[in-house]
Amino acid sequence: METRYNELQNQYDTMQSEYAVLVAFKQAKDREEKQAMIDSFTMLSDSDKEEVSNHIDEYSVSQIEEKLSVICVRNKLNLSESTEHAEAGTTFSLDDIDVMSEPDNTPAWISLLRQTKHNEN
Repeated sequence: METRYNELQNQYDTMQSEYAVLVAFKQAKDREEKQAMIDSFTMLSDSDKEEVSNHIDEYSVSQIEEKLSVICVRNKLNLSESTEHAEAGTTFSLDDIDVMSEPDNTPAWISLLRQTKHNEN
């Protein structure tokens, strides 16, 4: 009986150490997945992501995504309010262009776009 007990104790100890390795491996993989989720929110600054990053082990991947999505929405609302008076960007249009009379200094890619637009009409 004592021999059998010692064998079982050795097996148990081996399984305990293997289990600890597997738990550490799973935690590392989970952390990588969570960090990848945080990193995918490139539109947020590091300070926006700081609270979630500091508590990464406490949240699931879906909780991280939810929290960062809420921050994005809040920032979007704040950005839209603060950028109402921002300068307008450059706008390009291919409407009302005479393909045959375009100047010689027009870049080739613009000429191709105009030709394609003309051919569609």
